Amino acid sequence: MYEVTLETIDFMPLLKQQLIIFKGIHYGEDADYSKHSLVQEYHYLNRNNLLSELHKTECMDSPLRLEFNYGV
Repeated sequence: MYEVTLETIDFMPLLKQQLIIFKGIHYGEDADYSKHSLVQEYHYLNRNNLLSELHKTECMDSPLRLEFNYGV
């Protein structure tokens, strides 16, 4: 398994996108999208066994889901 650090986060584009979506939804206007903040959020979620929240949030924000539910 790869270690998530400031140096490696750019080589994990899907994880980075999930973290950006997660932070945007959970922190709104106060969200910090810097690499440092994304890595910190990942480690917080990992320590607290909450990494599944990244997937749940991504599914909630899915354009396909929005289209099915709301006809957007």
